[in-house]
Amino acid sequence: MIRISNNKYRDIDRLNEEHCLKVKAGIITRLNNSLTSKTISKCQHEFIHARIDIILKGKPDELVSISQHYKSYCNARRCTNITKGLTGVFSYKKFSKKHMTNYCAYNLASALDVRVCPYCNRQYTFTVVTATENISRPEFDHFFSQSDYPLLSMSFYNLIPSCKICNSTLKHTKKFTLEKHIHPYEHGFDNAVKFTYYPKDAASAIGMGNNIEIRMDIDDDHSKAVQLKNNVKVFKLEDIYQGHADIVSEIVRKFYMSDGRYLEMLYKNFPIGTYEDLYRLAFGNYFLNEHLDQRILSKLTKDIVSYLDFVLPVAIDDPDTSLPD
Repeated sequence: MIRISNNKYRDIDRLNEEHCLKVKAGIITRLNNSLTSKTISKCQHEFIHARIDIILKGKPDELVSISQHYKSYCNARRCTNITKGLTGVFSYKKFSKKHMTNYCAYNLASALDVRVCPYCNRQYTFTVVTATENISRPEFDHFFSQSDYPLLSMSFYNLIPSCKICNSTLKHTKKFTLEKHIHPYEHGFDNAVKFTYYPKDAASAIGMGNNIEIRMDIDDDHSKAVQLKNNVKVFKLEDIYQGHADIVSEIVRKFYMSDGRYLEMLYKNFPIGTYEDLYRLAFGNYFLNEHLDQRILSKLTKDIVSYLDFVLPVAIDDPDTSLPD
């Protein structure tokens, strides 16, 4: 899993503020109309109206707290159905419509520019919008499900851009919590989960075959070990990644055909100066953690390259440009 983090193009705090500003007015209007039509109760109206900003902008742990507070507040006032009317007030269905002319899911997806599914790092999720048409975008996974947390249906940190396989097929209606699962805005796999491989025959051991088992090693001593294991299990990453044995095989082949000196040999012919440029030329991917959400299979590629320990050219073999641990 790849963390959704700030980069030079993405300021998450600013996007969170903008999202709140652009959806807040519509929510307040629907909230007031729902009170008038008695779709929601007075105590629901009072709570939401007073705390709309934290509901929309709260960090993941704050969303859990506000949801619990909402239940306690309404129960104390003997509100018999605390989810009544919330789907209409926090109308994700309206927000997700393709032909919305105002701010909608396409605008948020485009602003976030998360180009690869953070859950699997296998599917592209970039947004395509023209001057006249919304063409494609990632699905938005509700980390805290809409059925259990309708109050959080439009919360910024509860809208995770993701691919259809991860969101609709694998996660689907499974209940996620911060205690049991990794939240993409807070953590990624980083070095706590690493891809390795096991060749099953001699040819595959030197990259001449694809009979390779791809494995995911999880650091049992990591503070998030339980959550990491659960994410791997829910999204069936070890099973699905077996289909990418050919990618691993190509990297292994480059290593053994050059006696581990593939990067060094490439640099002699193309002395391009930085490790990042050399790595991109050699393996067609990114290696810095903050760039892993730009291309599919970047985490797999990085881990296998690191595992094989390619010899680096002396000219760029320094802590600032060498492959990070």
